Amino acid sequence: MYCHGMKLLDFLLTTDTNFSIPPFQRNYEWNEEQCGIFFEDLISTYKSNSKGIKIEHFLGTITYSSSTKVAGEYSTFILIDGQQRLTTVMLFLVALRNLLENENDIKTMQRFLLTSGDFGDPIRLKQVEKDWSAYRDIIMHKHDDIPPSMSRVYKNYKWFYTQLKSLKEQNKIANLKDIYTYGLDNFSICTIALDPNVFPWENPQRMNH
Repeated sequence: MYCHGMKLLDFLLTTDTNFSIPPFQRNYEWNEEQCGIFFEDLISTYKSNSKGIKIEHFLGTITYSSSTKVAGEYSTFILIDGQQRLTTVMLFLVALRNLLENENDIKTMQRFLLTSGDFGDPIRLKQVEKDWSAYRDIIMHKHDDIPPSMSRVYKNYKWFYTQLKSLKEQNKIANLKDIYTYGLDNFSICTIALDPNVFPWENPQRMNH
């Protein structure tokens, strides 16, 4: 297995690719404290880069297995490790999207990061069954109907929304998109691509147990 270093957003923006969390993975479980650490790292990275001090923040390793691509469909990266971090990133992006004022910025974030075009289900990151309904509704602007106690994905989305809204209302950040431009765009990851068709011992279910 080879670990390939790259920017987080380059990975998320991989052309014609969706991401799927397989059924044997655990549910989304990050709590407010873990989201807080992520958010602090994000703001710290944003502050440095916005002042011209070039730094990167390493988010961790993402391990995945690629499905076979069928003509006219999107390929799928099946997440073996990193689902908690990627789901958290997506929830942050939804909260940011819902507070941006520039319509083009909103559409671009929705079209290229949160959803993936016109083939099949538009949601870019597919969740496990327990989290799927709430996550889908949040992505597709239906979150107002979700009971707060329903899902951890909803609670963490609301937490990010509250933090960003507070920064905006207190004029601590003139343009919230700068957190994306100077912060998240400087997050890096290490990706490991498994290929069980070539190396049977890289079977995701076996490695997960």
